Formats: sequence, C-alpha cells, structure tokens
Amino acid sequence: MRGTWRSGPWSAQVSGGHLDKPEWFEPVDVVRITASAGFDGAIGSRPLAVTAAWGRNRDVGLFALDGYLLEWDLRMAAHDSVYGRAESMLKEIFGLGVHPAGLLNHPRNFSHIDALTVGYVRERPLAGWRRVGIGADITVYRTSADLVEYFGSPTSYHVFLRWRPSTPAAAHAHH
Repeated sequence: MRGTWRSGPWSAQVSGGHLDKPEWFEPVDVVRITASAGFDGAIGSRPLAVTAAWGRNRDVGLFALDGYLLEWDLRMAAHDSVYGRAESMLKEIFGLGVHPAGLLNHPRNFSHIDALTVGYVRERPLAGWRRVGIGADITVYRTSADLVEYFGSPTSYHVFLRWRPSTPAAAHAHH
C-alpha cells in the first residue's frame, strides 16, 4: 500500500508491504515500511532539491532494521552546485548465510554504517542542448567496531566529468 501527497514544491509518501521470503538466504517474511518527504523548489533565486527518507524492514516481528537518508542539491550560481547525502543504517553484514526455514532464534550480527558525502559540480553549456560538468566529492564513513577490523574507517574521493543532454533554455529544470 502506498499513499502520496504533493503541494507546490513539497511532496511526501508513506508505503508499506508484506514481502513473502524476499531473500533466498533468509527464508522469512518481511514487513517493509518507508516514508519520505521532499522539497523541489527554490530558496530565493537558488534552486534547491531536498529529500529526507526513512525505511524499516521487520522480519517475522523479531528484528527491525532502520535506515535514514537526507539528500540535497543546491544551485549556488548559474553554473555551480553543491550537493550531499547523509545515510545511516543498521544492516546484517556478517553472519549472513543460509538459515533454515522456521529457525527464528539463530544468532544475528548487526552492523551500523553512517556515510556523509559532500560535493561540488560546475557545469557549462555546449552547443545545442547539452551540458558538461566537472566536479568532485568526498565521502566519510563511520562504522560499528565489527566492520572497522575488516574495512577500517574508509574515506572515498571522486573527481568526475559529466555530460548531460539538457532541456531547451525556456524550460525550467533542476540538475
């Protein structure tokens, strides 16, 4: 089931469903619930798109795994944007494996993962309806102790060149 709402630049949704044994390695049913709110408008003359979201998987009523997300893109000037994404989740990473159907009390190992990405892109129009952008971002992670042993506390960096077809100048579009 899903419900949605929209008013001007604001939108929201709530959804839920019962999934019949969605993973082959974990033969249990899952109840999934999600909710999100978004803004796709402007602050003053600067286009801004923001989404906040939450999701939960609950298996057989025993374990609830939540995930959170905040994502944004702000046009700072005609060709300059800053963007970011913050995520926080609880996942079963270690201990995954085939669990016998009907065995509800097997050991579970949950790991906590947080990630924060911040980036910048500069776009320039090309001939016709095309744009090219150059940008960079950095992502920092914070993880629970069980993951640090195997993955450390990683940081990733990206530098990129992006090509996009664009809309005619008369049309309004967020990037």
